[in-house]
Amino acid sequence: MPRTNGIARSPFGLWGPPAAYAGVIFWLSGRQLLEEAALLPLWLQIDKVQHGMAYAGLTALCLRALARGQWEGITIRRAAVAVLVCVLYGVSDEWRQSFVPERSADVADVFADAGGAVFSGVALRAWGIIKGAR
Repeated sequence: MPRTNGIARSPFGLWGPPAAYAGVIFWLSGRQLLEEAALLPLWLQIDKVQHGMAYAGLTALCLRALARGQWEGITIRRAAVAVLVCVLYGVSDEWRQSFVPERSADVADVFADAGGAVFSGVALRAWGIIKGAR
């Protein structure tokens, strides 16, 4: 992550993107299943793939915020915190879905969320090590 000043390093610049992304997840999970999903490539129509990718993205944004936008700031502890926060968000979102008509809560979705979050946390930590080694 390049070193910049201004809004990118402000609390809004760091935490706005993960908050907006979490809001999109919240909005999508409150909707009924969409027929437009059939227009996606087959591998993207798989529910667990969608969950994993969504939570990998959320974890990446949370880790960026926790690391204050710096590769050197991506530590094991911060990656673990980002993963934990995102998995807990996934649990809360599945619980909320249990109240949405035509939707249901699924433990397997939480595992898919966790898998995407862990993948993202590990990958970004590894990339942070590589970037820091230069």
